[in-house]
Amino acid sequence: MKFKIDDKYYVHTDTHNWILSENKISEEGNHYTKDLKFSGSLEGIINCYVKMNLFCSEAESLKDALEDVERIVTNVTKAFEPEFTVKENI
Repeated sequence: MKFKIDDKYYVHTDTHNWILSENKISEEGNHYTKDLKFSGSLEGIINCYVKMNLFCSEAESLKDALEDVERIVTNVTKAFEPEFTVKENI
């Protein structure tokens, strides 16, 4: 299983863990992936993503911080929304 949370982070699994990974670009311009957190639960991975984003926030007011929280929650929510298209048969 693998799904994107935002342009930088995604979640995938191995046989035992949920893994939060980051898409990175080396100094040479090569794309690579860095595994950041392993957890036995999806909840643990989501909490890690939220904390990382909040700790890196450049908010200078409570309003800015709340906007960051809203953006983070939106990213997580969208990552878990099912994507499908309903086609009408005529």
